[in-house]
Amino acid sequence: MRGEPSLHGAIIYTVDGIVGQVQGVPSPPGLLAYLPKYVLCSGGTPWRGMGYSLCREIPHYGPRGLASVMRRLGARWRMDPLYGVEMPYASLYEVARLTRPWEALEAFASRAPGGSRPVEALYTVVKEARVSLEDLGLTGSYAMGVFHSSSDLDLIAYGGSSQRLYDYFSGLSGGPSREYLGGVVLEPYVDISWRRARLHGVSVTWTGVPRVWHCPPLESYYSIPTPARVFRGSLRVEPGQEGALLYPPCVEAGDYWVVSYEYNLGGALYMGGRIYVEGLLGGSVVYLGAREYPGRVRLPS
Repeated sequence: MRGEPSLHGAIIYTVDGIVGQVQGVPSPPGLLAYLPKYVLCSGGTPWRGMGYSLCREIPHYGPRGLASVMRRLGARWRMDPLYGVEMPYASLYEVARLTRPWEALEAFASRAPGGSRPVEALYTVVKEARVSLEDLGLTGSYAMGVFHSSSDLDLIAYGGSSQRLYDYFSGLSGGPSREYLGGVVLEPYVDISWRRARLHGVSVTWTGVPRVWHCPPLESYYSIPTPARVFRGSLRVEPGQEGALLYPPCVEAGDYWVVSYEYNLGGALYMGGRIYVEGLLGGSVVYLGAREYPGRVRLPS
């Protein structure tokens, strides 16, 4: 994966009517890992635009939300030979359309009226966080063209710009923002104000995405050891590791690596310190946010 820009946050439309978001993780050749979020539908739904309507299927994010939507949408998934579980993979021939985040941002900025609050929020981030539009992408309902008045503006921050957005959002005085992690337990609680704020009346969130692959133990799908048992213990995480702010958050912790499929844990891993973790262990990698065992993180007191 080294040298290839991550497609994390890209929107795919499958031939059988599922609309989802690509997850930037190592996958078997010819397959895209994705989070199924909507289905094409008709009737009363707030997600309408560009000639179609979407009905939301996933009840919430996180590992349990993913497991729930996979049950609700039925037998469309593929058995992963490495992990031995069904995964939401789409083969390239099943993808009717793929919209990359940088393409979505360009289209959004060009079609939205210049004085709209979402556009004002976007350019406030660009100016005050000192990033350029080329550092950013767009995902979520605005990228799909089916946003409504309460939609979040979901930004993608590429490479080093993630640290600038972390500093900028952390400095905003909006108070703590708490989030349900869909199965992962974080103690005392998770504050995600480092990646969420209200600007010009619009809720803005962001996710850091690598321009080049940032996580050595997950360099190749075929070299990932199968998670075989539960790890419980305290690990020392050096603060300020950029990999904590990129999807998937990935940090060194002594003789181990910690990888989280739950992005909201990235802020805690970026702050570092001696933390207690419970997760699935594969080789020297402790995985958090897996469906089979979401895990637990206890921060320094």
